Amino acid sequence: QRQMCIRDRSGCPIVPVAATTSRRFEFDSWDNFTLNYPFGTGSLVFGDPIYVDKNSSEKEIENKRLSLQENLNMVTNQAKELV
Repeated sequence: QRQMCIRDRSGCPIVPVAATTSRRFEFDSWDNFTLNYPFGTGSLVFGDPIYVDKNSSEKEIENKRLSLQENLNMVTNQAKELV
């Protein structure tokens, strides 16, 4: 929910973004951190902006959080498919 709190203060939409390269080492961690090697191709994918009304209920905020998580997974998969 940290992203939602930051959005509340800035008034800006949240844009899911993923980047990857064709030559990388993927760590076995919760966030799938990667170490990108030189001389590969790269991709950068932006998802649709997610808008959260400042007067949203807790349930609406949770739905937006789940939508953000789903969109981050989607753009990550798209980025990997492009390389």
